[in-house]
Amino acid sequence: NMNLHSSCNAFWDGESVNFYRGSAQCRNTGEISAVFDHEWGHGLDDNDVTPGISEPSGEGIADIYAAIRLNDSCVGRGFWKGRKCDAAGDACLECTGVRDIDYRKMQSKR
Repeated sequence: NMNLHSSCNAFWDGESVNFYRGSAQCRNTGEISAVFDHEWGHGLDDNDVTPGISEPSGEGIADIYAAIRLNDSCVGRGFWKGRKCDAAGDACLECTGVRDIDYRKMQSKR
């Protein structure tokens, strides 16, 4: 489902992937391959032999699916307009996506 009436997010609802419109802060999530891969990863996790392998949220395994398919630790590159990601106050050095799963690419590791 595309262009839902909100922005800066996407989600797996147990049956389908759902994407929000773009805004002044972020791009349309349905146009970002890693966001699709991440949300599809939630679906894979829910429906594999060991559902919910990374409970409670499944964010870790969903990020891994996206990173492996695209060979990029920056999950959702280009998600943010005009800024880089931030992980609990630890700024990303180059990633404009939702987060960078390579801790060596964070400000604190400089």
